[in-house]
Amino acid sequence: MQCKAEPTFNCRKLFNFTIYSNIILLFFCTGHPFAQETPDLLQLYNSVISTYKIPYCCGSTIQECVEKKPDCSIARRLKTFTFWMVDHTPPPTVENMREELDNRYNGFTTTATATIDTNRLPRIGNPKVPVTLIAYASSTCPLCKRVVGELIDSVKFGCLRNKAQLLVKLFGTNFGNCALYAAQDDGNFWKLFKALKERKSVIKEEKVILAFADSLGIVTDGFKKRFKDPRTQQWLIAAKEEGSRNGVKYIPTFFINGKRYQSYKDPQWVCDAVLFELEK
Repeated sequence: MQCKAEPTFNCRKLFNFTIYSNIILLFFCTGHPFAQETPDLLQLYNSVISTYKIPYCCGSTIQECVEKKPDCSIARRLKTFTFWMVDHTPPPTVENMREELDNRYNGFTTTATATIDTNRLPRIGNPKVPVTLIAYASSTCPLCKRVVGELIDSVKFGCLRNKAQLLVKLFGTNFGNCALYAAQDDGNFWKLFKALKERKSVIKEEKVILAFADSLGIVTDGFKKRFKDPRTQQWLIAAKEEGSRNGVKYIPTFFINGKRYQSYKDPQWVCDAVLFELEK
């Protein structure tokens, strides 16, 4: 059996967003014209942070928890996340925001871990760091390539540097995933991943992915053998079955030290969850 066609943030950004949110909140509190133009948003924001309770750190609302000294790290992070949701256009309803806060809070406090075979997984970052971030992803998924691509930069150059390592587990048996798997033994996984990320169209044909890999200078005899090897297909099938057992329904799906990340699949919030894990 061979591979087949399938249907188809970095930390600086997080830092800048936190400054931005604090400035806007200052405008709200000081009667700046911005606040007068968006009273409904201010009301929505205050309604959520003054009623959503956090049992873990102080047993009170987000606002009350952040006002305590020392403040609660979870409350501080949820407050910034709430502002980010309110700042969406259009903003979500109170019910949706509370649901998203539940997801994020549960991700911070859960102790349930998944079993993930990391043998043969490509990785970026220092393997001795305390946090391991694993992404189930696919070459045919534009969101996977964008988010994982930004997380690579965060691990290599940003605020996750020397704090977390990133591993990728391919999810699906498409030709692009076969090529990525085949490139790994020659140390070319990340080179091919970056090139696929920058390519605007999704590759769905075998001859196209092989020509694309050849244009990068990574098609060796070993690459060709692994690409055609039935064991490559078997490995990809096993990886997808493992992901399904671990609750992966949509990709990208992330696991932080074995715990499934269930919040927004935006690089800045994945980074935020990784940094929280580091603080614990």
